[in-house]
Amino acid sequence: MANLRTSASTDELLLAALEQGGDATTTGRFLVTFKEGATEAGLQSFRSERGLRVADARDFSGQAMALEDAGDSDVIVFPEIGVALMGGEAAAARSMGAEAVIADDSPMQSVDPEYFMFTTQINAADYLKGVLRATQTIYADLNELEQAEPTLTYRRKCWELPGA
Repeated sequence: MANLRTSASTDELLLAALEQGGDATTTGRFLVTFKEGATEAGLQSFRSERGLRVADARDFSGQAMALEDAGDSDVIVFPEIGVALMGGEAAAARSMGAEAVIADDSPMQSVDPEYFMFTTQINAADYLKGVLRATQTIYADLNELEQAEPTLTYRRKCWELPGA
């Protein structure tokens, strides 16, 4: 694939997937999941042992970042969820694809391909049927509440029984 950087746009990833042929459902990047409590060790491993350029989501205001903000980073680490996004070129150069064998003492739990996710066309008739069902359910619930035996009510700073 021609363009597998972490900062690649969706259009670039889609074009690269089409050029590649084969499985066009993957972006060419990988999601690395860290073992529980091992995110910091994983981040350090990427930087020191593997020599990767790492962007840390904590370096951005409120950890909010667009992937394009990662620049030439090989990896973007999202410590809050214990996951890193690794560019395909960096993964290939270090034999870190989905088939990679992970050592028992590694901070990594898994390395999985990142997939494209697309919404499907919603049939308007099915959507309206769902809205109708939701409306009927709400109406029935409100009707049940209306017919339910009343309980104590608050009137003029005192509690009264209904009909009293």
